[in-house]
Amino acid sequence: MKYNFLTITLLLVFACSFLPLHADELEFSGVLANSGEAGQNLVSSNSQTGRTGIGIAMDRKGRLWSRAGRGLLNCYEQDGRLVRQYKIDSNCTHLDSIAATDQLIVLLIRGVVWTLPINASEQTTPKRLLSNIQGMAPASHQNKVLVQQADNTIGWLNPASGNIDAIAFDPAPSKRVNLIVAPDGEVFLDFDRKVHRYVNGKEIIGDETWPKPATSERLQNYGDVWFGHAWHSTIKRYDAELNPDPGVVLGGGSGSFIGFLPENPEIINGRGMVRLGTDTYAIAGIEGVIHLLAYDSAQQRMQLIRRIGSLVDCPTLAINSQGVIWAAGGTWPWEGLPDTSMPEGDRAGDCGSQMVIMPNGYAVCYSAKYGKPGIAYGPYVKDGMTRVSVRGLDTKKLSSELENNYPAATTVKFKNRFCLLLISDTGKARLFRISDRGQFYDDMGDAQLSLTSPVKSCTSLAKVDEDTLLLAADNAIITLKQNENGWQETSRITAFGNAANDKFGDQLYVAYHSNRIWVSDMQRHRIVTLDSKGQNLLATYGKTDKAGNSIDELNQPTTIAVNGDRCVVFDSHNQRLMRFTFKATR
Repeated sequence: MKYNFLTITLLLVFACSFLPLHADELEFSGVLANSGEAGQNLVSSNSQTGRTGIGIAMDRKGRLWSRAGRGLLNCYEQDGRLVRQYKIDSNCTHLDSIAATDQLIVLLIRGVVWTLPINASEQTTPKRLLSNIQGMAPASHQNKVLVQQADNTIGWLNPASGNIDAIAFDPAPSKRVNLIVAPDGEVFLDFDRKVHRYVNGKEIIGDETWPKPATSERLQNYGDVWFGHAWHSTIKRYDAELNPDPGVVLGGGSGSFIGFLPENPEIINGRGMVRLGTDTYAIAGIEGVIHLLAYDSAQQRMQLIRRIGSLVDCPTLAINSQGVIWAAGGTWPWEGLPDTSMPEGDRAGDCGSQMVIMPNGYAVCYSAKYGKPGIAYGPYVKDGMTRVSVRGLDTKKLSSELENNYPAATTVKFKNRFCLLLISDTGKARLFRISDRGQFYDDMGDAQLSLTSPVKSCTSLAKVDEDTLLLAADNAIITLKQNENGWQETSRITAFGNAANDKFGDQLYVAYHSNRIWVSDMQRHRIVTLDSKGQNLLATYGKTDKAGNSIDELNQPTTIAVNGDRCVVFDSHNQRLMRFTFKATR
């Protein structure tokens, strides 16, 4: 059968009419901040992680154990995959500790010792063994752990039986001490800012070596080397006789710096380390995230080589033109892997709003430090390190009281002044005059935000141009136009079509770049990309109304950031960052 040109054209038009309206796609570009990546290996933690780090233990199979927020204990492979997760006592103190014997994981939680078989099923509840224990060494010897009882008695606990063999110390400590056990079973006690060495319970004193000054917290002995910790992610290395060798090998010496101090935003103050190899270690940070480290003897520095854990919270997310992603107080490279660690950098405080990347590459956001409001700003990344630091606001000099939360932020020109515009979760607008590098100049007070109907929950702002903003609030993307008093609503969209699947859920997050609107639709578990008018669907990712943890699924995505064709979103219930690249196919 022969077809003329007109017939072929009509057939092509007819066939194309059955193609999806959005021929563009969001290409999956990788996972960050969750070492398990997806599926059954995905890492999860309790969202209540604040200072819950218990330290770290390694079992005889080489698996790593650490608390993952209140009431959870995670077991990991060294490559970052989650093996099993257990429910444990939800109590938490800074004196809690963890150790491993051949068959058991031993936990000290708020004065109580618990044990758990290393091969226990996930449904297993740890066994309560002893109470009135005020300290436990983070290392075992010959399947026993060193503990200190409430009456200050120190002895070797057999976690299989609960029996304690007391050690007759001379002199005997009369207060709580930090317990240190060397690989050969030698005992050291840290108290009164000194490390005391004992042989068969008798302290070695009177010579020129012992006791030694305790210049770090949570000191641990590995035979040929010691390590200790301090604030600002400081790790100090010592030789076998506890002499600095060379001293600080990561972070900075807490209390001994002026100006910029590089630190890892997740270690903060190490809760404990285990030795994996001659020069490789694993450290658990103050909130339980684990990092694998390698000591570089030539540079006399620790190098971060792997991050093990998840990301439980991400109120601040950004991406610059080079693809460098800001989240959780630090940055990740676009090419990073699920187990990539953040580099060292400035401590940016607790960022509570969107981070705005300005045209000159500098970043700014509303933040807090030590519970006080502030503005975080800086060059974003400099010399390979995060450089955004917070400067507090003098609340006594502000024109009016601040709202509790300002999640939405962007930069604007208002009355010929360059400003940081903040919108509270309840829809109250605030202006701070800043420099083009983000430095705070003065408070311009509240701004008028005129909406056609009240909103309950604002989450994010996106700038379309100098006069036009997009605000995500409740189930709508609201267009705002600037006037002499502030911003006026001109339209709002709650759907991108007429079908049921085209309606937005009840909590949205918005971003805008390159004439495209990006919407993170939390309730409906998807990312939606629209044209600049918000009328036509270009691409989508995730399965509408179906939460999941595979690579092609999302579970309550929230904060979103876009630059060019690159997008990053916080997949909140999967506790990971998901990266996408917009691919135009027409």
